Amino acid sequence: MSAQGRSIAEQQAADFVAPAQGQISVLSLAANTASAAQDTGIDGSAGRRSAFVTIGANETFFVLFDATASMAAPDPSATTGTGRCMGPFAANAPVSLRVDVSRRYFRVISASAVVVRWYISSGAQE
Repeated sequence: MSAQGRSIAEQQAADFVAPAQGQISVLSLAANTASAAQDTGIDGSAGRRSAFVTIGANETFFVLFDATASMAAPDPSATTGTGRCMGPFAANAPVSLRVDVSRRYFRVISASAVVVRWYISSGAQE
């Protein structure tokens, strides 16, 4: 327990906020088709240095982050090169990842047709 009487897990859970109306981005992708680069808006300015982004999908997916929108397409089979990505992330189990200016943009891909939902899930993490 921490000095405030809350466990570390409780403190970490308190860092995340539920999505607000109109602030969830939704992508519908065909099988094996990478999304366009998604801009998290984390630009390094005051109050926008880092935040958590929560990403979830109805199918297993892979994700690739980069500093620029001109990033490579994610390639789940790549072991070298710029298309290497993280995953697989399980269907129907959203994941929250800390994003900073060096990871402002991301792309997702799935072997199946997929609907991906994402939102900024924390306040400014200065």
